[in-house]
Amino acid sequence: MLMASEIMRRKIITIEPDETIATAISRMIENNIHHLPVTSSKKFLGMIGFDSLLRRPVIPVSTKVSTLMEYGPRGKEDSSAIDIAKLMVDAGRKAVAIVDDDEKLIGIITTTDIIKNISKIINPSEYKVGDIMSKEPITVNEDDDVDLAIKTMREIDEFSLPVVNEYGKLTGIINI
Repeated sequence: MLMASEIMRRKIITIEPDETIATAISRMIENNIHHLPVTSSKKFLGMIGFDSLLRRPVIPVSTKVSTLMEYGPRGKEDSSAIDIAKLMVDAGRKAVAIVDDDEKLIGIITTTDIIKNISKIINPSEYKVGDIMSKEPITVNEDDDVDLAIKTMREIDEFSLPVVNEYGKLTGIINI
């Protein structure tokens, strides 16, 4: 069984709660990451990510990180990778902080880490796409305004939506 300690990233880029959203965005762009653990004295407080920023249409860049950070799930390095993946799904989050018994941040696991290691976590040949797909996906129509697509993605915390035509037939995917 693959353990969290085997897939977690130990080199963690963090941010302090009194830093600004502008600093958080810059740090994420500079390091090509989508989630920043918020820490104080190395203790994990919460998470700030592009996804949470996208859900808010207007945010002054001078806003403190502590105002928008989310109190996300925590895992332990001796947890199984599948338990971490379930934690992500249950919490509706795309990243889990890995902490020690004193809540000190020691790693992070994102959906990207799970996907990169999926064949070590589960046996993909045991599943069919239909077993895990969304049965009633939220879609946008080809004729909808882009504003509606962006608003919908913000509401459901996704970066992509299927696009359908007037007959409900899939014609593409829109990403932000």
